Amino acid sequence: MPGGSATRVPLCPASLDSFLARRFFQALDFEIGAENSCPDGVCLARLRRRSQAIIEAGRVAEEAVLQWGIDNVGRANQLWIDNGGEILALSDEDRAAMNQTFKAVSDRILSEDPEVAAEYEKLLGVVEAQR
Repeated sequence: MPGGSATRVPLCPASLDSFLARRFFQALDFEIGAENSCPDGVCLARLRRRSQAIIEAGRVAEEAVLQWGIDNVGRANQLWIDNGGEILALSDEDRAAMNQTFKAVSDRILSEDPEVAAEYEKLLGVVEAQR
């Protein structure tokens, strides 16, 4: 990256879609378990096939736009620098404070709606189980 200060590649929307699809279907499997039947008579095998198709489509989309996204950030950074701008990196302390603020705000927003909060808790359970 221009300026040598960037250490992370931002998550592009296709990456996020792929990530969310994986987490959604992991949560679904976690909720349903290894039983042979699912809600509304939909079989678990069909759900797993669909989840795999969604994950694969997300990966294809991610691969298609990942390099473009990286290059685009590089071009934007270079344009900024070429026009007199400066790219500053946050200190570890400032980055930790920013992440703490983001977490507090997102936790508050996600907990406002009980239905959303319940889904969020399920997803957190899946993420924690995968660590």
